[in-house]
Amino acid sequence: MSKDAQQRTDTHTCQRSERTADSMAGTSDIELHFGVDSMRASSALLRAASPVFDGMLGAGMAEAQQRVIKVEVASKTDFELFYRLLFPASRKGKVGKKNVDALLAISDYYQVDFLKEACEKKLLRLPATVDRLIQAHKHGLKRQYQRCLSALALESKAEDMARIRHFSADILLDLVVRGQEVRTQNLQILRLEITSLQRTAVDSMKPVPSDLGPASIWNLTFAKDRDRGQHFDDATVRDLSKFKRELSQKLSHVLQLLR
Repeated sequence: MSKDAQQRTDTHTCQRSERTADSMAGTSDIELHFGVDSMRASSALLRAASPVFDGMLGAGMAEAQQRVIKVEVASKTDFELFYRLLFPASRKGKVGKKNVDALLAISDYYQVDFLKEACEKKLLRLPATVDRLIQAHKHGLKRQYQRCLSALALESKAEDMARIRHFSADILLDLVVRGQEVRTQNLQILRLEITSLQRTAVDSMKPVPSDLGPASIWNLTFAKDRDRGQHFDDATVRDLSKFKRELSQKLSHVLQLLR
C-alpha cells in the first residue's frame, strides 16, 4: 500500500471512529447533576470509558434506574471538557497547563487510564514543585513522583518540609531518603575528582628523563592529560598553587553537602 493510500485509510478510519462516537454520544440517555448545574450524556460512552461509571450504571443500581448521576468531583465546565476527551480519536479538546489539574482529578476518580496518562505526560513537562510532588503522590503518578523527588531532594526549604510532613509522612521520608542518595552520589563524584587532581599533582612532580627536550616533555605531559580526559595545558599541570585552590574548592563543596 502506498503512503498516500495509507494516509487516506487512516483518515477514513479516524473519521469513522468519530462518527461512531458521535452517534453513541448522540443518545444522551442520562443526566449528570453538578449541584445547581446539569448536563445530558451518553451512558454507553461513559460506561465504555470508565469502570466506575460502568459499575454505577450496571443492572440493579439506583443510578441506572433513575438515569441520574451526581458528580461531586468536578464542575460542569471541567466535566464537559473531560467528556469531550472521551471520544475516540478526539479532536474536541486537549490536555493543557490550565486544565491538567482538573482533568487529572476527574480521570483518576473515574479510572480513565488513557486520559490520566495524558495528564502525567503534560505534568512531566512542567516545573517540579512541592505541590506537584504532593499531587503525584495523591494520584499515583509514579514517573512524576520520582522526578519531583529528585528535583526537590536538595532544594526543599523548612516551610516546604513542614507542608509535606503535614500532608504525608511517607512523602517526607521518601524525600529525605532521596536527598541522602543524591548527596552520596555527589560525594562519590567529588572523591573521584579529588583523586584525579591528586594524581595530576603527583605526576607533575615526577622526574623527567634528561635526554628529553622541551618539546618532548610538553608532549609527554599532554599525553598523560589526554589519557585521563583532562584539558590542562603544560603550565597548568605544573602549577601546584592552582591545584591547591581547586582541591580547596572541592573540599568546601563536600563540607556544604555534609551540613
